[in-house]
Amino acid sequence: MFVGELVETARLVMKERKESGPTRPCHSREAYRRLKLEGKVPKRSVTKALSVDGTQAHIWWLLARGF
Repeated sequence: MFVGELVETARLVMKERKESGPTRPCHSREAYRRLKLEGKVPKRSVTKALSVDGTQAHIWWLLARGF
């Protein structure tokens, strides 16, 4: 569920900035920052394997590094 919220928030960031196309790492970082301020970032647990496609590889990268 968290990844879904992260993607949705990243898309909102893009809309606010009047940008289009795929989400970029800067959008994901801003989305994470906002979710963290709202207390919606889950506590760390055992990392589960994620299937990742090319468009969301940066989200997996952020999660894998504990951002």
